Amino acid sequence: MNLISKCRLALLVLTSMSAIVGRAATAGSQGASGVGDLAARVAMMRARPGDRVGMHVYGEPTLTDVATLDEKGRIVLPKIGLIQADVMPISALRDTIRSRMAAYVRDAAVDVTVLRRVVVSGEVALPGVYYAELSTSLGEIIALAGGLRESGNPSRVFIVRGAGRTRVQDWQSDQSPATDLHSGDQVLVGRKSWLELNLIPVVSVSTSVVALIISLRR
Repeated sequence: MNLISKCRLALLVLTSMSAIVGRAATAGSQGASGVGDLAARVAMMRARPGDRVGMHVYGEPTLTDVATLDEKGRIVLPKIGLIQADVMPISALRDTIRSRMAAYVRDAAVDVTVLRRVVVSGEVALPGVYYAELSTSLGEIIALAGGLRESGNPSRVFIVRGAGRTRVQDWQSDQSPATDLHSGDQVLVGRKSWLELNLIPVVSVSTSVVALIISLRR
Protein backbone atom coordinates (compact mmCIF):
# COMPACT_ATOMS: atom_id res chain seq x y z
CA MET A 1 0.00 0.00 0.00
CA ASN A 2 1.54 3.33 -1.10
CA LEU A 3 1.50 6.59 0.90
CA ILE A 4 -1.56 8.03 -0.92
CA SER A 5 -3.59 4.87 -0.25
CA LYS A 6 -2.64 4.94 3.44
CA CYS A 7 -3.73 8.58 3.74
CA ARG A 8 -7.06 7.81 2.07
CA LEU A 9 -7.63 4.87 4.44
CA ALA A 10 -6.81 7.01 7.51
CA LEU A 11 -9.20 9.73 6.32
CA LEU A 12 -11.97 7.17 5.79
CA VAL A 13 -11.49 5.76 9.31
CA LEU A 14 -11.56 9.24 10.90
CA THR A 15 -14.71 10.17 8.97
CA SER A 16 -16.46 6.97 10.06
CA MET A 17 -15.48 7.49 13.70
CA SER A 18 -16.76 11.07 13.64
CA ALA A 19 -20.09 9.92 12.24
CA ILE A 20 -20.45 7.22 14.92
CA VAL A 21 -19.62 9.66 17.72
CA GLY A 22 -22.09 12.19 16.31
CA ARG A 23 -24.88 9.63 16.15
CA ALA A 24 -24.15 8.46 19.71
CA ALA A 25 -24.24 12.03 21.03
CA THR A 26 -27.53 12.70 19.24
CA ALA A 27 -29.06 9.47 20.55
CA GLY A 28 -27.90 10.32 24.08
CA SER A 29 -29.47 13.77 24.03
CA GLN A 30 -32.69 12.39 22.55
CA GLY A 31 -32.76 9.66 25.23
CA ALA A 32 -32.34 12.18 28.04
CA SER A 33 -35.06 14.35 26.56
CA GLY A 34 -37.32 11.31 26.14
CA VAL A 35 -36.98 10.39 29.83
CA GLY A 36 -37.88 13.94 30.86
CA ASP A 37 -40.85 14.05 28.51
CA LEU A 38 -42.08 10.70 29.83
CA ALA A 39 -41.92 11.85 33.46
CA ALA A 40 -43.89 14.98 32.58
CA ARG A 41 -46.52 12.94 30.72
CA VAL A 42 -46.86 10.49 33.62
CA ALA A 43 -47.66 13.35 36.01
CA MET A 44 -50.47 14.52 33.69
CA MET A 45 -51.89 11.08 32.84
CA ARG A 46 -55.22 10.02 34.26
CA ALA A 47 -56.20 6.71 35.79
CA ARG A 48 -58.57 4.66 33.65
CA PRO A 49 -61.09 1.89 34.37
CA GLY A 50 -59.13 -1.30 34.98
CA ASP A 51 -56.14 0.49 36.54
CA ARG A 52 -55.00 -0.48 40.02
CA VAL A 53 -54.35 2.20 42.62
CA GLY A 54 -52.15 1.16 45.50
CA MET A 55 -52.05 3.12 48.76
CA HIS A 56 -49.31 2.34 51.28
CA VAL A 57 -49.49 4.16 54.61
CA TYR A 58 -46.21 3.66 56.41
CA GLY A 59 -46.69 2.42 59.97
CA GLU A 60 -50.42 1.77 59.38
CA PRO A 61 -50.74 -1.69 57.74
CA THR A 62 -54.54 -1.77 58.19
CA LEU A 63 -54.84 1.33 55.97
CA THR A 64 -52.67 -0.05 53.18
CA ASP A 65 -54.83 -1.27 50.30
CA VAL A 66 -55.10 -1.77 46.53
CA ALA A 67 -58.23 -0.78 44.63
CA THR A 68 -59.19 -1.27 40.97
CA LEU A 69 -61.01 1.50 39.10
CA ASP A 70 -64.50 0.35 38.21
CA GLU A 71 -66.16 0.93 34.83
CA LYS A 72 -67.10 4.45 35.98
CA GLY A 73 -63.54 5.33 36.96
CA ARG A 74 -64.12 5.19 40.72
CA ILE A 75 -62.16 3.63 43.58
CA VAL A 76 -62.89 3.05 47.26
CA LEU A 77 -60.02 3.19 49.78
CA PRO A 78 -59.99 2.69 53.59
CA LYS A 79 -60.94 5.83 55.56
CA ILE A 80 -60.83 7.89 52.36
CA GLY A 81 -63.95 6.38 50.82
CA LEU A 82 -65.06 6.96 47.24
CA ILE A 83 -62.90 8.90 44.79
CA GLN A 84 -63.76 9.71 41.19
CA ALA A 85 -60.20 8.92 40.16
CA ASP A 86 -60.45 9.32 36.39
CA VAL A 87 -61.32 13.05 36.41
CA MET A 88 -57.93 14.28 37.66
CA PRO A 89 -54.28 13.90 36.65
CA ILE A 90 -52.24 11.26 38.48
CA SER A 91 -50.34 13.95 40.39
CA ALA A 92 -53.63 15.43 41.66
CA LEU A 93 -54.96 11.97 42.56
CA ARG A 94 -51.89 11.35 44.71
CA ASP A 95 -52.29 14.72 46.42
CA THR A 96 -55.99 14.05 47.05
CA ILE A 97 -55.35 10.67 48.68
CA ARG A 98 -52.54 12.07 50.83
CA SER A 99 -54.53 15.09 52.00
CA ARG A 100 -57.58 12.99 52.90
CA MET A 101 -55.45 10.48 54.78
CA ALA A 102 -53.81 13.31 56.75
CA ALA A 103 -57.19 13.91 58.38
CA TYR A 104 -56.97 10.47 60.02
CA VAL A 105 -53.26 9.91 60.47
CA ARG A 106 -51.12 12.84 61.59
CA ASP A 107 -47.98 13.38 59.53
CA ALA A 108 -48.89 10.32 57.46
CA ALA A 109 -46.30 9.11 54.97
CA VAL A 110 -48.39 7.85 52.07
CA ASP A 111 -47.10 6.24 48.89
CA VAL A 112 -49.55 6.08 45.97
CA THR A 113 -48.95 3.98 42.85
CA VAL A 114 -51.04 3.55 39.71
CA LEU A 115 -50.68 0.43 37.58
CA ARG A 116 -51.96 -0.24 34.06
CA ARG A 117 -53.49 -3.62 33.16
CA VAL A 118 -51.80 -4.83 29.96
CA VAL A 119 -51.97 -8.18 28.17
CA VAL A 120 -48.75 -9.37 26.52
CA SER A 121 -49.29 -12.13 23.97
CA GLY A 122 -47.81 -13.78 20.92
CA GLU A 123 -44.19 -14.85 20.63
CA VAL A 124 -42.95 -13.95 24.12
CA ALA A 125 -41.56 -16.29 26.75
CA LEU A 126 -44.23 -15.59 29.40
CA PRO A 127 -47.49 -14.36 27.84
CA GLY A 128 -50.11 -13.14 30.29
CA VAL A 129 -51.66 -10.19 32.12
CA TYR A 130 -49.26 -7.65 33.63
CA TYR A 131 -49.85 -4.65 35.88
CA ALA A 132 -47.28 -2.06 34.88
CA GLU A 133 -46.35 1.33 36.29
CA LEU A 134 -47.34 4.33 34.17
CA SER A 135 -43.75 4.96 33.14
CA THR A 136 -43.26 1.40 31.85
CA SER A 137 -42.20 1.46 28.20
CA LEU A 138 -43.14 -1.04 25.52
CA GLY A 139 -39.68 -2.56 25.64
CA GLU A 140 -39.83 -2.91 29.43
CA ILE A 141 -43.18 -4.70 29.48
CA ILE A 142 -41.97 -7.13 26.82
CA ALA A 143 -38.94 -7.74 29.03
CA LEU A 144 -41.31 -8.43 31.97
CA ALA A 145 -42.90 -11.08 29.77
CA GLY A 146 -39.52 -12.78 29.37
CA GLY A 147 -38.59 -11.15 26.08
CA LEU A 148 -39.07 -12.51 22.60
CA ARG A 149 -38.95 -16.21 21.87
CA GLU A 150 -36.58 -17.43 19.17
CA SER A 151 -39.62 -17.49 16.90
CA GLY A 152 -40.54 -13.87 17.74
CA ASN A 153 -40.23 -11.28 14.98
CA PRO A 154 -38.74 -8.03 16.37
CA SER A 155 -40.13 -6.09 13.40
CA ARG A 156 -43.71 -7.20 14.10
CA VAL A 157 -44.58 -5.73 17.51
CA PHE A 158 -48.04 -4.17 17.85
CA ILE A 159 -50.16 -2.30 20.38
CA VAL A 160 -53.77 -3.49 20.04
CA ARG A 161 -56.30 -1.05 21.48
CA GLY A 162 -59.98 -1.68 20.86
CA ALA A 163 -60.44 -2.34 17.15
CA GLY A 164 -57.16 -0.63 16.22
CA ARG A 165 -53.69 -2.09 15.88
CA THR A 166 -50.51 0.03 15.76
CA ARG A 167 -47.17 -1.37 14.64
CA VAL A 168 -44.17 -0.06 16.60
CA GLN A 169 -40.84 -0.26 14.79
CA ASP A 170 -38.37 0.99 17.42
CA TRP A 171 -40.15 -0.60 20.37
CA GLN A 172 -36.88 -1.27 22.26
CA SER A 173 -36.23 2.46 22.68
CA ASP A 174 -39.41 4.32 21.66
CA GLN A 175 -40.83 6.42 24.54
CA SER A 176 -43.04 8.68 22.45
CA PRO A 177 -46.67 9.40 23.43
CA ALA A 178 -47.79 7.00 20.68
CA THR A 179 -46.39 4.07 22.70
CA ASP A 180 -47.83 5.04 26.11
CA LEU A 181 -49.70 2.00 27.40
CA HIS A 182 -53.35 2.18 28.48
CA SER A 183 -55.32 -0.24 30.62
CA GLY A 184 -56.86 -2.89 28.40
CA ASP A 185 -54.09 -2.67 25.81
CA GLN A 186 -52.70 -5.81 24.26
CA VAL A 187 -49.03 -5.96 23.29
CA LEU A 188 -48.75 -8.49 20.48
CA VAL A 189 -45.47 -9.94 19.19
CA GLY A 190 -45.74 -11.56 15.77
CA ARG A 191 -44.05 -14.72 14.56
CA LYS A 192 -41.17 -14.97 12.12
CA SER A 193 -41.97 -16.33 8.67
CA TRP A 194 -41.47 -20.00 7.86
CA LEU A 195 -38.42 -19.13 5.77
CA GLU A 196 -36.81 -17.14 8.59
CA LEU A 197 -37.36 -19.98 11.05
CA ASN A 198 -36.08 -22.62 8.63
CA LEU A 199 -33.38 -20.69 6.78
CA ILE A 200 -30.43 -22.61 8.23
CA PRO A 201 -31.94 -26.10 7.60
CA VAL A 202 -32.95 -25.04 4.07
CA VAL A 203 -29.48 -23.71 3.32
CA SER A 204 -27.91 -26.85 4.79
CA VAL A 205 -30.08 -29.15 2.66
CA SER A 206 -29.46 -27.03 -0.43
CA THR A 207 -25.71 -27.15 0.14
CA SER A 208 -25.83 -30.92 0.54
CA VAL A 209 -27.85 -31.31 -2.67
CA VAL A 210 -25.43 -29.12 -4.63
CA ALA A 211 -22.46 -31.07 -3.25
CA LEU A 212 -24.12 -34.35 -4.24
CA ILE A 213 -24.83 -33.13 -7.79
CA ILE A 214 -21.22 -31.97 -8.19
CA SER A 215 -19.88 -35.28 -6.94
CA LEU A 216 -22.12 -37.23 -9.35
CA ARG A 217 -20.91 -35.18 -12.30
CA ARG A 218 -17.27 -36.00 -11.62
